[in-house]
Amino acid sequence: MGKPSAPKQPDPIAVAGAQTASNVETAREQARLAMTGQSNAFGTLDYVKDPNSPSGYRAVTKLDPAQQALLDQQRVLQGTLGDTAGLSLDRFKDTIGTPFDLNAARGTEISDIQKTFLDPQWSQQASTLENQLINKGIRPGSKQYQIAMSQFGQQKDNAYNRMFLDAYNVANNAALTERNLPLSDYSTLMGFNQPISGAPGNVSTPTPGVSTTPVGQYTYDSYNIANQNRQNQQAGLYGLAGTLGAATIMSDRRFKEAMVPIGKLPNGLTIWSFRYKGEEGFHQGLMADEVRELHPEAVINMGGVDHVNYEMAVH
Repeated sequence: MGKPSAPKQPDPIAVAGAQTASNVETAREQARLAMTGQSNAFGTLDYVKDPNSPSGYRAVTKLDPAQQALLDQQRVLQGTLGDTAGLSLDRFKDTIGTPFDLNAARGTEISDIQKTFLDPQWSQQASTLENQLINKGIRPGSKQYQIAMSQFGQQKDNAYNRMFLDAYNVANNAALTERNLPLSDYSTLMGFNQPISGAPGNVSTPTPGVSTTPVGQYTYDSYNIANQNRQNQQAGLYGLAGTLGAATIMSDRRFKEAMVPIGKLPNGLTIWSFRYKGEEGFHQGLMADEVRELHPEAVINMGGVDHVNYEMAVH
C-alpha cells in the first residue's frame, strides 16, 4: 500500500517576497486612508494621483480667491521692497567703502555760529566786571585788578572750550548718523520684506491603523497543518487496513449520512468521514460505489447491500 504524498515545502524566498509585497501594499493603503481632503476659510487641501510619488499621490493646496489675491499683492510688494532694498544696499556699500570723515569744517562752522551768541555776552560781562572793580577803588594795573581779570579770562576760556567740544560732538554725531542712514534704511526694508506664508492653515488628520497581513506566518502554518494531516491520514489508513484485514464491511452510500471527504488513498479512492443512519458516532471508510469503479472484485452485495473487502480495495 502506497503512502499519501507529502505537501510541498514553501520556498523561503517566495514567502519573503510575498510578505514584502503585502507590507508595501499595506503601507500604501495606510497612506491613502490618511489622505483626507480639507477645507477652511483660507482654502483647500486635496490629494491627486501622481505616478512619480512613492505613495502615488501628491498634496495640492489651493487658496481661497480672497486669500490668493492678498498673496499676489504681498508678492508684488515684496518685489518692490526687494528692489528698493537693493538700491539701499548699494548706497551702504559706497558708504562703507569711503573712509569715515569727522568733518572738522562742520565743527568749525557750528562753533562760529555759537560764538556769535557768546562774544557779546562775554564782552558785556567784561565791562560790568571792570566797572565794579573801579567802583571798589581797584584800579587797572593793581595786583587785585590783575587777579580779578585773570580769573575772568579763565572762566571765559573754559566756556569757549566747552563750546568748541560741543560743536565737535554735534558735528561727529551728525556725520555718524549720515553714514548709518543707508544701513538703517536697508535694515528697515528687510524687516518688511519677510517670507510670505501661503498655507491655508490645515489641521492634521488622524493616521488610520492598518495591520500588516502576516503572509509568511499563514504560509508556513498552512504547510504545517497540511503536513500534520498527511501524517495523521497515513497513520489512520495503515491502522484501518491493519485492523480490518480481509474483513468485508458494509459500505453502501445509501445507509450513510453526514459524509465529508477527508483524504485519498494512493490509488485515488476517497476516504470519507461519515455516520451510519440511525446511529451515533462517526467512522472513516470507503464508498462501495467508488470502489466498484476501481476494484469491482472488492465489492460484495449481500441481501441488496454493498459491502467492501478493504484488503482488496486499498491495494
